[in-house]
Amino acid sequence: MPNFNKLFQEEVRRLARKEFKASLENVRKDLVETRRAVSQLRKTVASLQKENKRIAEKAVKGGLQRAPEETKEKDRARISSKTIRTMRERLGLTQVEMGKLLGVSSQSVYQWERRGGRLRLRNATRKAVLELKTIGVREARRRLEAMQ
Repeated sequence: MPNFNKLFQEEVRRLARKEFKASLENVRKDLVETRRAVSQLRKTVASLQKENKRIAEKAVKGGLQRAPEETKEKDRARISSKTIRTMRERLGLTQVEMGKLLGVSSQSVYQWERRGGRLRLRNATRKAVLELKTIGVREARRRLEAMQ
């Protein structure tokens, strides 16, 4: 004859699990709703930040706010690999000579020319490139001779 006590305990456990699952279902539904709400809020915050950035940039361009001179110079100067190559060819310089004038290695000039697209240069190098943009062939040769 089966043990009545053991059967009774198993039945109680089964019913308890069933009840627990039923109560847990409501919690799961709430969790799904909360996750959807959080996701929607994140999207809203991201779009608001993007809109805020766009308005701030428009305000700076429109003159509503004064941008620092350094920022204006950075925005105005778009230095790309094509810019470096064209400038070097215009001045009739080798990569080694160009590197000396800019205060960088010839390998840096080589990599800039081959990289493609806009270059991210340090401020000192950026200023040197912008300065070199304004000089002519004779001035470039004179500066190279002065360095040697």
